Amino acid sequence: MKGFPIKLAVMAFFAALFGFGAAYLVLQSNAGNSPSTVAPVSRLVREGNQAPEFSLETLDGKTVSLSQFKGRPVLINFWASWCGPCVAETPDLVEANRQLRAAGKDVVFVGIATQDKVEAVQAFVQARNVDYVIALDPRGVTGDSYGVLGLPATYIVDESGRVRRVIAGAVNLSRVLSEFK
Repeated sequence: MKGFPIKLAVMAFFAALFGFGAAYLVLQSNAGNSPSTVAPVSRLVREGNQAPEFSLETLDGKTVSLSQFKGRPVLINFWASWCGPCVAETPDLVEANRQLRAAGKDVVFVGIATQDKVEAVQAFVQARNVDYVIALDPRGVTGDSYGVLGLPATYIVDESGRVRRVIAGAVNLSRVLSEFK
């Protein structure tokens, strides 16, 4: 029993050292401007805010920017091919785009592939017959400017460039169509 307090003190010392070391590593990995940095709360885009401008390369090598759609409503969907809920919502987005066009609605759909490989995005789009604009945000910079904290995330932007709705998580056909009645 004599050695018990010493062993306990040594174990406590190493446990504390481990805890401080783990905390230091976590803080260091989130420092700076890395793609994994979470946007501060003040940068979260909320309903009623002006939508942040972006200029991104599309799958076909062109450039797309939000400002080129001024005067038209825009659905911006942040997604990735490796994201399960993104995979699940894609058929509904494709169908919503088709139905809105058929109804004569001038809504622009922009899918922003976030932190994904071009080859994976290309294969995903072809396999699911995605027929709306697909932009590439390989480092998640545009997603960060919108304050995207998880995928998928959808932003409905009105004709004046203001965010009318922010939807965290997967959307379905009826939800999308109800946004553009």
